[in-house]
Amino acid sequence: MQWEDEHEDNGRSDDFNRVKNMPLTRKASEIMDLVIRICDVIHHHDYEESHILQESCNYMKSNAMLIQAKIHGAEAVDLYDLKMENAAIIRKAALDIVQDCRTLQIYGFDEEDYLDLVRTDVEDFRLMFLEWVANFDHYTIKGDEWGLFNPPGYEPGKNQDDDY
Repeated sequence: MQWEDEHEDNGRSDDFNRVKNMPLTRKASEIMDLVIRICDVIHHHDYEESHILQESCNYMKSNAMLIQAKIHGAEAVDLYDLKMENAAIIRKAALDIVQDCRTLQIYGFDEEDYLDLVRTDVEDFRLMFLEWVANFDHYTIKGDEWGLFNPPGYEPGKNQDDDY
């Protein structure tokens, strides 16, 4: 794209490529590819409950895209609480993909191998995710006034002036 080539911003494309090439992001891309394949199979077969299967595919695609976007979002910020917020959304989206595999199964999708591959990839992703989240710097915190994404020992309103 000519416009993008002419308007590269001070290394932002380098940062995008760094995140895109992270093992976690690559695994998320693999999950997306599998979800697209499943949706293609459903689209090209005449399943009795195809409307439910199609809707589940739409949810799976949305969640797979959300995972990739939130990885980029978490990598774009330095604040622990914002990284954790993105991580929580990623976790929910991954769990929803696994749940949608079960829905597909219940409503007659008979390509078990695809579903097993998705489940395996989500489990592999989960293990990478654990390592990724463990590397978040909890000393870079703005503070979550709702208390959900604060590290242990951090108290909203109390730690703002401390070198937490």
